[in-house]
Amino acid sequence: MRVSLFLLLLVSACSAPSEPAAAQSYEPTAAQPADLSAAQRAALKASISGWMDGQDIAGISLAIANPDGSVWTYVEGQASSEEVLRDDHLLAVASITKTFTGAVILQLADEGQLSLDEPISRWLGDEAHIPGHATVRQLLNHTSGIANYAQHPSFGRTITQNPSIVYSGRDVIGQFLQAPAFEPGARSQYSNTNMVLLGLIAEEVTGTPLTDLFRTRLWEPVGLTHIFMPHLQEPTGPVAHGWASQGGTPLEMDPMTYASLYTAAGAAFGLMASPAEIARWGHALFTGDVLSDAMRQEMLTPVASPGLLAVETHIGLGIRGYAYHGRQQWGHSGAIWHGSSLMVFDPDTGYTIVVAMNQSPALHRSSHFRLMEDLLDAVAAR
Repeated sequence: MRVSLFLLLLVSACSAPSEPAAAQSYEPTAAQPADLSAAQRAALKASISGWMDGQDIAGISLAIANPDGSVWTYVEGQASSEEVLRDDHLLAVASITKTFTGAVILQLADEGQLSLDEPISRWLGDEAHIPGHATVRQLLNHTSGIANYAQHPSFGRTITQNPSIVYSGRDVIGQFLQAPAFEPGARSQYSNTNMVLLGLIAEEVTGTPLTDLFRTRLWEPVGLTHIFMPHLQEPTGPVAHGWASQGGTPLEMDPMTYASLYTAAGAAFGLMASPAEIARWGHALFTGDVLSDAMRQEMLTPVASPGLLAVETHIGLGIRGYAYHGRQQWGHSGAIWHGSSLMVFDPDTGYTIVVAMNQSPALHRSSHFRLMEDLLDAVAAR
């Protein structure tokens, strides 16, 4: 989800501001894979520590999936004002959720249960502000022109004032969707609505809730256990608090008190997970058998789509393209009121790097995008 002005609306529904406790580091007790050299591990830790210096960073969790799929983790900071962050803490991964929703749709296309180039009206019928002739592919690569429901003027206020409401995909479409921004196919513009509609399509095609599709089609085959959809599933591990922005001041919040936010986010930006699980997921999505080779090539077909920063260059089907060090990477970023995340797979080296922070991007000016460049350098430091 892109950063927007309604970050500040969270203030009225949270407890009094609290500063993050002094950052502490945590070394996992489990044996770590030996695939990263001592020089790489030292460079990665130095990159994280240097990035945290001088910033209001509550906590950061780093996970690296090696080319063989083994995962190395490192964390610094706090899971709450009273608890040190660990690598098994679940953090908001926000729009990285889109890679899961996209993968389900691509699997269904691979199986012939739907076509990427068919009109979405086949599955959704007629809905206000949704051009039925837009295609499934155009939802996946954000060329549908459909407005972003999370940018509706009343979205942030409604969510914060009614935190116990549980939304369905059709609820948010019916309540917060505005007129299309442009004709389908005219250009690319990021919209959370595209992914909510894809979630509805997946459920219509299969007759199965999206959370069950995630679990049976993606999480269980890849072996992911520390991941869940808050308020629709039970937590699968300890849930970290996050820090939202109150005029630039950190404000601690418990994600589990916001059913409205997470269920409205849904298929677009509603998952929480440990970064280690997201690293495993990225490795499997880009190098494994989540998709057939042919469908993976469809996923990687780029469409020009300027992003939040200059490094976001293209968009694929459910994924974003990056251009660190003048070469192509793939993955996705995420932002929510109280968290920031970034997953990048580098085809040249075979590493998948995931960082997740339990604070608003407004508190660190989305600088995790610049941090990623240092992390890519660090894994090259053999």
